[in-house]
Amino acid sequence: MNKGIIGGAIAGAVTLVVSAVGAVSYHKKHTYGEDGFNGYGYDKDGYDREGYNKNGYNRNGYNRDGYNVDGYNAKGFDKEGYDKDGYDSKGYNRDGRDKDGYDKEGYDKSGFNREGIDKDGFNRSGWDSEGYNRSGRDKDGYDRDGKDSSGYYRSGFNSEGYDRGGKSFDYYSEKCEEIKQLLEKAYNRIKESEFKYALSDIREGLEKGVKCIILHLKGVYYLTQISTLDENITVCKRNGLLDSEFVEKLYDAKNHCNDLQHDNGVKKDIGQVWFSYKVLEELYGEIEKFNKRP
Repeated sequence: MNKGIIGGAIAGAVTLVVSAVGAVSYHKKHTYGEDGFNGYGYDKDGYDREGYNKNGYNRNGYNRDGYNVDGYNAKGFDKEGYDKDGYDSKGYNRDGRDKDGYDKEGYDKSGFNREGIDKDGFNRSGWDSEGYNRSGRDKDGYDRDGKDSSGYYRSGFNSEGYDRGGKSFDYYSEKCEEIKQLLEKAYNRIKESEFKYALSDIREGLEKGVKCIILHLKGVYYLTQISTLDENITVCKRNGLLDSEFVEKLYDAKNHCNDLQHDNGVKKDIGQVWFSYKVLEELYGEIEKFNKRP
């Protein structure tokens, strides 16, 4: 027999055998047995006996480590413990801050808690609960002992009993008495309608009082013997030594007094004179505040 024919027959037979075996194998692997699994070990839904598909995920979409395709577990956290928004189970992000920006101790990036207080007890403006700044001084510049940076108490006197002008309590006690006497004189002259003389007494009292204010609160540097009443009132205004509204009253009272001093033909009514008297009376009250022993 022709060898070529024999060889072809044998090759064809082998092919048939292989095909038959392949067909049997394919059928076996794609046919589901009584247990519901095919030859590959998967059920009709594509899950193996342990409940995982060929990609390694179960019916709930989680792999054997418990994470879904996005990398999150059933509670919504990744392997590092953070959710999709980047926060852990306690509500802190990878920087250790919550959604409001506070760390685990309750402080923001600037070091302040939700009440706006830092670890040292100061608010964002630099003041503690008692009203002192980091230098230990209040808004008026006084420390916890009640002294300013120059060593003066709120009374204006230092521990030795002297103020910024080098004057003691007794000095202001004398000035208060002098102004009080001028008020009494002016009052009696107003009753007698001696307005010119009343305004003269009032002006003298204004000069003494305004000088006391400057001397006590700012010191002798701001006061000279040749300074006028108008200049001294301006010193009080520029340095905030007296209320701005009262400063304007001082200017008005000074003008009423000047009118008669420089022009004898000017007439003043009782209202203008009485206004000036009340201004001096108010100034006297300011000086009396110094008339207290430190």
